[in-house]
Amino acid sequence: MIEQATRHVPLRPMWLCRVDAHPWPCASAKLDLLDAYADNRHGLRHHLSQLKDEAEDDIAQLDSGNRPHLTDRFLSWLRPPG
Repeated sequence: MIEQATRHVPLRPMWLCRVDAHPWPCASAKLDLLDAYADNRHGLRHHLSQLKDEAEDDIAQLDSGNRPHLTDRFLSWLRPPG
């Protein structure tokens, strides 16, 4: 099992990866999520939609109420290419 310190999970409320400090979900987190939800792409989309809403709320609180648009960051990579 991967230890928490080496897992690519979000550092809230900034929503940066705890390991590589890239905007979460980072490339490694995306691979981990695809693996975890390999048989349930719909469930992954639902899960990421909920996390997107949480991230937008968290980041808005850090930025004087300016709500970011994170749909591309959280969901666009789930679309098949082409």
